[in-house]
Amino acid sequence: MSPREFIPFLQRHREDCIDLALLWLALQLAAGTGAGPELPMLSQLIVLLAAGFCLPRKPAREGPAWRQALGRLPGKLVAIAAAAAIFLFWSNLPARSLAFGPIWLGLVLARPPLEAAVRRGYRVDLAAGIALILGGGGWIACRLATPGATAWAISAGAGLAVLLALYAFALRRAARRGLDVPQENLRWIALAAGAAWLLHRFVTRAQYGTDDARWYATMLADFRAQVRAGILPVSVGQTPWQFNGAVFSFRLAPAYHYLGALLDQLTWRSLEVYALQHLLLLGLGLGAAFSAYAALASILPRRRWTAAALAWLWLACPGVAGLAFNTDLYMTWTTLPAIPWIVLGWRRVWDPAAERPAWLSLGIALGWTWWGHTPMAVWMSFVTAGVGVAWVIARRPGLGRLAAAALGAAICLGLAAFPLLSYLEAIRRIGLGPQGFSSTDAGTISLFVRRAFPGVLLPISIHGRQLADFQLGWALWAALALALAQAWRAPRAERTVLAAVGIVLVLLLTPVPWLNHALWTAVPAAVRNATTNWAMNRLYLILAMVAAAGAAGALAGRSTPLPRWGMGAGVCLLLWSTWEAGRFSTLAPLHAGSDAAQMLPENIAVTRNAYVVFPRFPAYYSEGVVDPALENRLAGNDGRPFLTNVSAAAAAAQVVQTGQFRVVDDQGSRFLELEAPLELKPGRRYLLEFDYVNPDWPGVLLFSGPTLFRQYGLPEYGEAESFGIGGQHSHLLPLSVSGSASESIRARFIPNDAGRLPGLGLPAWATVRLLDYDPAVLPVRVSSWIPYRAEVRSEHAAWVETPRMFQQGYEARVNGAPAEIRRSPQSLAMVAIPAGDSKVELRYRPSALFVAAFWFSVAGWCMAAAAGVRRLARR
Repeated sequence: MSPREFIPFLQRHREDCIDLALLWLALQLAAGTGAGPELPMLSQLIVLLAAGFCLPRKPAREGPAWRQALGRLPGKLVAIAAAAAIFLFWSNLPARSLAFGPIWLGLVLARPPLEAAVRRGYRVDLAAGIALILGGGGWIACRLATPGATAWAISAGAGLAVLLALYAFALRRAARRGLDVPQENLRWIALAAGAAWLLHRFVTRAQYGTDDARWYATMLADFRAQVRAGILPVSVGQTPWQFNGAVFSFRLAPAYHYLGALLDQLTWRSLEVYALQHLLLLGLGLGAAFSAYAALASILPRRRWTAAALAWLWLACPGVAGLAFNTDLYMTWTTLPAIPWIVLGWRRVWDPAAERPAWLSLGIALGWTWWGHTPMAVWMSFVTAGVGVAWVIARRPGLGRLAAAALGAAICLGLAAFPLLSYLEAIRRIGLGPQGFSSTDAGTISLFVRRAFPGVLLPISIHGRQLADFQLGWALWAALALALAQAWRAPRAERTVLAAVGIVLVLLLTPVPWLNHALWTAVPAAVRNATTNWAMNRLYLILAMVAAAGAAGALAGRSTPLPRWGMGAGVCLLLWSTWEAGRFSTLAPLHAGSDAAQMLPENIAVTRNAYVVFPRFPAYYSEGVVDPALENRLAGNDGRPFLTNVSAAAAAAQVVQTGQFRVVDDQGSRFLELEAPLELKPGRRYLLEFDYVNPDWPGVLLFSGPTLFRQYGLPEYGEAESFGIGGQHSHLLPLSVSGSASESIRARFIPNDAGRLPGLGLPAWATVRLLDYDPAVLPVRVSSWIPYRAEVRSEHAAWVETPRMFQQGYEARVNGAPAEIRRSPQSLAMVAIPAGDSKVELRYRPSALFVAAFWFSVAGWCMAAAAGVRRLARR
């Protein structure tokens, strides 16, 4: 069949094509909403082929649309029966895999009245928009709500009312601009529905993602607690969620934290941390989809459906959507709404009529990227500088036109004053070298580019978690090829610049022998360091928008529409990209039923990310959960501890339970389990002491209870003096529960080599003693974390080694008088105390310039928002 015959064939079999499209949609809805299991791609294709044979071959009889739909119903029932045979007997899927059947029939039967309503002139788009806002928003509100949270119900209702008001305003504005309002409304609805479908797995109160997602949640919990305590701007971590005084990512990505804190206030402090985090990610994703469409529609004002399709392709691109799923790059995710306007600005500065507003919008968008994520801001600013240099050389602008570009740069610097100064001050106060928070070389980046190739040209992996899954996708590769071809055939400045940027990015991401390494060597060290080792995480996001904007420019320059075969190929690529994007939504939450328990004190683990920007790790650092109250020590003048809270607690503790790990078998899996659960009472503090019988057995130690769950990799799960086996590792592990009821905690040890285990029921590996201690016996008793306050008892003059990492800016007072602060040998802040009882207070004082830069940037953003509202009001 030739391309010219393909479109007439589809027109002759229009009803069959629509039915098959609705079947595919039903399969995706069933799997994506959890009604059915994940369906293998091959099984879906076979079901679509079977349905194609089962549908009636003869055209439906004349009559009302509903009668024609009922006439085709038997063929659909036969198709569902065929699908049942394929899913149940060939693919061995559970019975709930047939959940697509009712969804398909519902879509098919709903289609005739919907089409009739459209033909009669009813505004179905309005009903769909209101239903999406109220239905989708209500569903999200219910899924994120904490049980019994009245404040959240009120704030969610107010939020939905605001969304409806904004929706009405947008429709009125579209009408005044002379747009086809129903069509424009449907485009916005389609984008909103697509973004919601892509990100719907985030509509949960549980942890969703890897340990990085949990780290972001602990950072947000710490930041939120400080804002609630009246601290603004936030400089360092201070609560049990970040008790070590972390500065990363407060300094490199403040937008995530400040937006989260603002959202917390707008919801009346009624959401749990994970619900707050996920609501923020959903809002940013929707904003990115709308931002991309608005930017691309300005290039394609007469082909807005094409602009909407390109906006969806950008958001669904594995290199873009993967940011929220693949390694949980939430900081980069905050920059998404600004990226389309920056790329649009690179194009518009070559239009004399749009030059001035283009530079101004570039300044605002670049300012946001500096708030969102410093590495992305470095790259976007670097490319913008290159475009600006090319513009000056090619256009030879006068002082007036240069003043517009300078004004845009000044706006960017003003809006980004706080994150820029915050970053530079952190480097100075921590004592890092000129490379700042990271350093990498061209060879390392080229190595990872080679490892990802040719996977970046293949379909994404089944779970979308591979390095090569950061890629452009076939549809946007085609869009980029179209943009390059148009720039070659009909060169214009804006097309040539985007084509040049696209070519350079492709070469940076393609392992061409010697050339790739040479290009990365030529990249300035500051930009290369900001990239870190994985260029795919940064550059595919930019390349995807360059491809979409380039394709939009190429289509805008055509005087004739695309041929039918080109439109058919575009639709196929769009469907394929949607299918690929759906792979990301198959990822399941790691702790589906944990909810707020993840953020309880007994489960908080301060990860390595909280320490990486400091010159070294303390020897006491553990990747597992620790008790911050026990991370305090008394040290001599040489900085070496002579009395720790842990040793003092163990010396005064009472044994309340003993036990041994015995071999058990669970459905063929053999491991070691403590013979009786550990009984923990609320309000009590415990230490679990280990006596290892077989210390040379590596494995994973697990604790689980109603609210407590932990894991420790052994023999070492941290630095040299953390909890572990052998060497200087501690044999004591703190345990406690913060609830109001006692809990039974199961302890398991899963060895790496189960073949070394003895027979069932025999003791092995370790015996334990559960020790109960009174916190009053601790030499350093912490009474507050914001700021750090402690009551200390020492027989002679000493130093209190706090768990806060040392950096310039800390001030200490002992018994109300200023006290000396030093950096301990473990790079922790320690305070000099006299003999006897003392009251110690440790505060972090940001510089006056730091605080002034924050409020200056905030004022700038308020002015930018006011200017935007004024412009909309004038229109």
